[in-house]
Amino acid sequence: MPLCGQHGDEPDLVWQRHGMALYSLACAMAGNHAGAQRAITAGMTSYLHRVEDRPGPETDEAIHALAPFVYRGHQRRVQAQARYRVVQLLPPVMDRLRELALLQRTSIALWTFAGLSRREVAELLGQSPAAIATLMRCGLRDLDDTSALASIPSGL
Repeated sequence: MPLCGQHGDEPDLVWQRHGMALYSLACAMAGNHAGAQRAITAGMTSYLHRVEDRPGPETDEAIHALAPFVYRGHQRRVQAQARYRVVQLLPPVMDRLRELALLQRTSIALWTFAGLSRREVAELLGQSPAAIATLMRCGLRDLDDTSALASIPSGL
């Protein structure tokens, strides 16, 4: 299958519409800019090569379809380079997210930046929705950010 299917500009369109959300997601998971770049590159490449019936690049469904690929790209990088840690300057919220446990940080990032539901996050991470809800709630409390806590849906 060709990289971009019938639309040669698909990667550009995806990046224009969802690049900031993908970068925020990857940066929150990786904890640094370099790791975020690698996760996005691996995720988008894998997504474009493997998913034949992709949602339109400018639709909200595209970010939901891409998020698991970026997550898996990050996981492969973490597993391959577990002994190396690159620390770079990050925006304050990303720096604070890095303080959370990996599963908490990843759950919050997938929910916040990729827009996945609690159930979708749970499925992707192999956890129960209740466990993910607890992890996210505790993680947000640990961040001690009342504005973030106020934005949590009541069903969480």
